[in-house]
Amino acid sequence: MGIRVNVVTPGSIRTPLWESPGGFAESLASKLKMDREEAIVYYTRNIRKMPIERLGNPEEVASYGKWRILKRNLTIVTILIRFKHHNLG
Repeated sequence: MGIRVNVVTPGSIRTPLWESPGGFAESLASKLKMDREEAIVYYTRNIRKMPIERLGNPEEVASYGKWRILKRNLTIVTILIRFKHHNLG
């Protein structure tokens, strides 16, 4: 018996936490003394060093998850954790 866990860890995604007033983009821009978009570009290229040099978007993550499910190609990111019963008495 085990538990199968499928995980997608997309990194920084452009969501309301980034975009809303007082969100991360605004805080980052204030800290870096840059325009919001300039600060995001700086963050992705120089701080996070993201290969695609931009924030992802929710649609990309959803599309990838859907593709994985439809192709039943889950084994690459599947971790199988096995629990064993131990008699301690």
